Amino acid sequence: MVPLLEDPSSAWRDEILLEHWPTDQGVGSMIPEFHAIRTLEWKYTEYSTGEIELYDLVSDPYELQNVAGKRNYKEIQTELAEKLLKLKQE
Repeated sequence: MVPLLEDPSSAWRDEILLEHWPTDQGVGSMIPEFHAIRTLEWKYTEYSTGEIELYDLVSDPYELQNVAGKRNYKEIQTELAEKLLKLKQE
């Protein structure tokens, strides 16, 4: 955030990293650990269970159709997986 605060005209990323670690109790304990990337158009999630979710937020804003693994979405899924890996390393 510091570069953006120092120079508001500097380039800034268009995605955000979402993370969840299970808690010992309550609702959080029922959700497996996950890491996700959210852009204006997409949400891509990788769970510790190996499950993957990909949602086209433009045509499916309520995230009802998981398109992960579908042939037509292979390129965007690969791109988001790479971006997620980079965000996790920051």
